[in-house]
Amino acid sequence: ARRQGSLILVAEDNEINQKVILQQLMLLGQTADIANNGREALGLWTSGDYAILFADLHMPAMDGYELTAAIRAAEKTGKPRMPIIAFTANAINGEAERCLAIGMDDYLSKPVQLVNLKAMLEKWLPRSTHEAAGEMQETSAETGDSPRSNLTPLRQAQDPPTLRSRCG
Repeated sequence: ARRQGSLILVAEDNEINQKVILQQLMLLGQTADIANNGREALGLWTSGDYAILFADLHMPAMDGYELTAAIRAAEKTGKPRMPIIAFTANAINGEAERCLAIGMDDYLSKPVQLVNLKAMLEKWLPRSTHEAAGEMQETSAETGDSPRSNLTPLRQAQDPPTLRSRCG
């Protein structure tokens, strides 16, 4: 994921929520690192390894709003802009607008539905590099599989009985 530019950073302080989002991302074929608070996430972000950030709004040490403000300020010094998605159970009126005003790019309410997470990734995660696409085509040519055959588990993951059997 790091080489392909698709590594995800999740800033979330709740251990159960961490496990849930990691499981959901795994079902969608994605890899993520977890930061337990905004300050830890900011430190990880400086590596430049991440393609997208999901940030809980209410965390200790540094909340999602402060994290976003710090990242947006640092990006003004020449760092590339990274999509930041608010990730919160605080689904009150005006919250999404406040997130966008502070510099976040989008908003997800917890509990996150797998189909909504998938749509958010498709919207904001950068497309694969030409090299990765070429490797996928080469692998497909060698095995005789079509690149689309890898999508079957994604469709199954959206099926509630399958999701229950995989996630509990």
